[in-house]
Amino acid sequence: MKHIWDVEDVATHWSLSFEEMQLLKSKPARNHLPLVAQLEYCQYTGRFPGAAGDIPPTVVHYLADQVGADVNQIKAYDWSGRTGTRHRREILQFLGVRRVSAEDKTLFSTWLIEHVYPTGSDISDAHEHAFEWFRCRKVECPVKGQLDRLARSAYQQFEATLFRNLSAHLSPACCQKLDSSLDSEDGDAEFSKIKAAPGRVGLDSVLKETAKLAFINSIELPEDTLNGIHPKALHRYRQRIQSESAWDVKRHRVPIRHALLSIFLFHRRREIIDGLVDLLVQIVHRMSVRADRKLVRELIGDYRKVLGKTAVLFRIAEAALENP
Repeated sequence: MKHIWDVEDVATHWSLSFEEMQLLKSKPARNHLPLVAQLEYCQYTGRFPGAAGDIPPTVVHYLADQVGADVNQIKAYDWSGRTGTRHRREILQFLGVRRVSAEDKTLFSTWLIEHVYPTGSDISDAHEHAFEWFRCRKVECPVKGQLDRLARSAYQQFEATLFRNLSAHLSPACCQKLDSSLDSEDGDAEFSKIKAAPGRVGLDSVLKETAKLAFINSIELPEDTLNGIHPKALHRYRQRIQSESAWDVKRHRVPIRHALLSIFLFHRRREIIDGLVDLLVQIVHRMSVRADRKLVRELIGDYRKVLGKTAVLFRIAEAALENP
């Protein structure tokens, strides 16, 4: 939750209704502010605050003004005691929200795997989606630790399924070439060469990049399957394998290793093609600049030659007139 609120946002999201104020009738004054703070916090985030520090100070002051309470009441409140537990139970009943069940957790995990992670979202994005998912179903959102475990478990299942599916679309010959790219024959694995930058502008760099592209094209990657993966996910896995050496990649189990290598080479091919275009443009530009410089030098040389001849002829004519 953000900690800086302007006046308009606070009034929109933290104003108490008449029905909410009625909850305070049977409660002692010292519990008014903590009770409404938990009520509004639960409605906004889908879960309860763990301590007074979870609620922004601006919000605490705004709620205190509405119930006529001292802001210090919230610091003396027993959040984890019987009073706090009873208040949270009453709030859930008031809101018509039920406790999260094992079935809710399973449905939430399935929803993440089928609808959230395929769009390129990661575990941190899942937390944001979770609040809305549980709130729409009037189910209490799990605490942060439980929610994090659910999101991570679902992501691992999604990733495992993705890697298995991608690996299943690779032919045996393709898998063999992927594995061979990790073997070092001349002291440097093909995988390491493909990762390397193009180098200085010149014909040698063009030939090296062309060789990389030819090797990737020879593998015959499953284009349709790879194009079906969200670009954000492709980029994330490409960054993951970019930081690994050939030895690190070989340590992955077969479905993971082949899937990551396929994603890396699929992404790297686009980069190599773009890099080749840039190299060729720079080479043509250099050739053009050199040709222009050569032409200028020739023109200046011709000009100087002609200028010298004119001066000599002038002096000869002048001498002839003085001494006919």
